[in-house]
Amino acid sequence: MTDLPSLAEFQARLNEQFMVPLADHSLYPLTLIEVTALPHKSAPAIRSDPFEMKFRGPGPGYLPQQIHQLHNEALGSCPVFLVPIGRDGDGFLYQAIFN
Repeated sequence: MTDLPSLAEFQARLNEQFMVPLADHSLYPLTLIEVTALPHKSAPAIRSDPFEMKFRGPGPGYLPQQIHQLHNEALGSCPVFLVPIGRDGDGFLYQAIFN
């Protein structure tokens, strides 16, 4: 995967699992549940294809807000800033924005 993954790369991985290595050497699974294109702003942007992603992870623990290394079998690994945004009946929800 490139340093800045594209909207299309992640859209193709919708509903797939991404693994986050933890300090205790275990892996925390995240499922990519949403990929949404964002509107372009008039100010200069880093990306030509801004987008947001939402992931779901299991409980009872959750990942803190920070950069996490995500690994997907098809895409490989890349660092992503994840923000916990809530929980639902299936686990914790996380958001990442690329703009």
